[in-house]
Amino acid sequence: MAQPHPASSSQAIGTVTASPLSGASQQPPSLEEAYAYCSAQARRHYENFPVGSWLLPRHLRPAVHAVYAFARHADDLADEPEHEGSRLQALDSWQRHLERAWSGDASHPTFVALADTLKRYRLPLQPFRDLLTAFRMDARRTRYDSWEQVLGYCRYSANPVGRIMLRLFGHEDADCDRFSDYLCTSLQLTNFWQDLSVDLPRGRCYLPCRDLEREDLAEGDLQSPGTAPARRRILTVVTDRTHDLYDEARPLPARVGGRLSWELRAILAGGERVLEKVVSGTQDPFRSRPRLGWEDALPLLGAMFVRRRRQTA
Repeated sequence: MAQPHPASSSQAIGTVTASPLSGASQQPPSLEEAYAYCSAQARRHYENFPVGSWLLPRHLRPAVHAVYAFARHADDLADEPEHEGSRLQALDSWQRHLERAWSGDASHPTFVALADTLKRYRLPLQPFRDLLTAFRMDARRTRYDSWEQVLGYCRYSANPVGRIMLRLFGHEDADCDRFSDYLCTSLQLTNFWQDLSVDLPRGRCYLPCRDLEREDLAEGDLQSPGTAPARRRILTVVTDRTHDLYDEARPLPARVGGRLSWELRAILAGGERVLEKVVSGTQDPFRSRPRLGWEDALPLLGAMFVRRRRQTA
């Protein structure tokens, strides 16, 4: 059984200043310092960190923060402008840190904490390697030809996170893994459709090229007012597919039970609510990012308590 963590998020914050790629300061940080460093990284990006919610048990938060700090920096290496031209080399270096941490040789604060988390919760290394595969994909390509290719990307970018979380909660079950994969892929896809207005100007598009071709649309036309009907048809196609995946994920909360069940109910309800906003027609997701507001609180609460499948024509 996992022992209590030696660190709290309030301890030693700011005492570790190692560059994320340099290895570490002159000597490895203590475990308390390392976990505090990771917690600070999680708080800094809290708006993008739903698994840090109040539903997450306090004893698991340091471990989740360690996982997050690992993935957050790898994501920055794949996406932030300052790493242009050296992304793959930087990700290779980050993986070398991971492999050394697995063998007990960690010096960077993220990996000091992560090595302890891996050992404490007997986590497999493969999901972390899979995440790095996704970040390398981000660095190499910005378009996907088919729906199958988009799902293949999600298999590396999203599904490993769900499997890591299941293991942290003590679940090692093939059916849970399968339902979790459906949920994580659904959430990743929802984020793609929610972020169209953000990603397209940055030259990144997850709408399959074959779907665009069927509507005789070029990527450069996607934010043009004159293409609204074709854009709406494409959006309907991809969101219908995403809804189907949410339906496949629906057994997961009941399967895991306990506190995690409520966390998953909240995540599932929130993801589906965002997807509904994307296709509602009240906002054009190609021009602005749909967001949840206070008016969504009651429907979200209801969705957490009522298990339902989407009605189809």
